[in-house]
Amino acid sequence: MEQSKNYTYKNVFLSLGGNEKNSLKIFEQTIDYFKTNHKLIKQSAVYSSEPWGFNETVSPFFNQVIQIETKYSPEELLIQTQKLEKHFGRPTKTKNEYESRPIDIDILIFDKKVINSQKLTIPHYLMHKRNFVLIPFNEIASDFLHPVFHKTINDLLLYSPDQLTVFKHK
Repeated sequence: MEQSKNYTYKNVFLSLGGNEKNSLKIFEQTIDYFKTNHKLIKQSAVYSSEPWGFNETVSPFFNQVIQIETKYSPEELLIQTQKLEKHFGRPTKTKNEYESRPIDIDILIFDKKVINSQKLTIPHYLMHKRNFVLIPFNEIASDFLHPVFHKTINDLLLYSPDQLTVFKHK
């Protein structure tokens, strides 16, 4: 008789972003992927925001934060998110990381881990400076304690230096 495997599930927050006409449909398909291959816990509403970090004028971005539980390692999850981005038509990243895209998936938080490797930085190194991440994150986990700054997501949002407009998408 086969024994069942006991997995330790990890609590993960992911950010979805994109600014192309099919981005919202891709968000839905991405969430379906996480429902099927992981355990979807919560998802924020979709928000619209001005582009952050761009030198040229581009379309506004759609943004959403989801919470999942996963049995995979941070590195395995990164490989999965990169495959999803490629599957949905994200161009290969260039020197200018701020380019229009159908989807961008960032690992914001992975349990309480702090990782600084060549391929992966967790918690995401810019999340505390981006209202388009903090506002949807705050919607689903306002009391979550950032493992480096030891402040809640709500506190990070209150003191965020970001001045760009972010609003719920209709």
